[in-house]
Amino acid sequence: MASEQTETASGATPATSEAEVAREALEVATGPSGGDVAHDTDALQARLEELEAERDQLAAEKAERSRSEALAAAVHRFHYISEGIVQSLPEDLPADRVEAVAAAINQAMHTALNPPGMGRGGLTPTQERRATWDGLFRSAL
Repeated sequence: MASEQTETASGATPATSEAEVAREALEVATGPSGGDVAHDTDALQARLEELEAERDQLAAEKAERSRSEALAAAVHRFHYISEGIVQSLPEDLPADRVEAVAAAINQAMHTALNPPGMGRGGLTPTQERRATWDGLFRSAL
């Protein structure tokens, strides 16, 4: 009987699948072993519930790890996003939405701090010139 592999944070650990547990329960219930079928079925049902709880716990841990990695990536990737901004987002917000919100905040901050317009970073052609070569030569004479 082949067992499935379930990956965890520390590596791969074998875990019995629900189908295998059900097959074992059927074999025990119909097998000629002469054992207490009700006791074996209860034991297998309890084991199945343990495995389902373990699966749910691993899925929750994976989702939390994925979310924390997405938050860290958003903080690292966007210039105007801080850890506090990302932590203030709702807990149930999916990782892809966190990324979209971070991008929108980053773009808004960039636009607010660097407004587009003529004359940024140099001489503005519509402004009156304060110093001309003619004026400089006349003041030097």
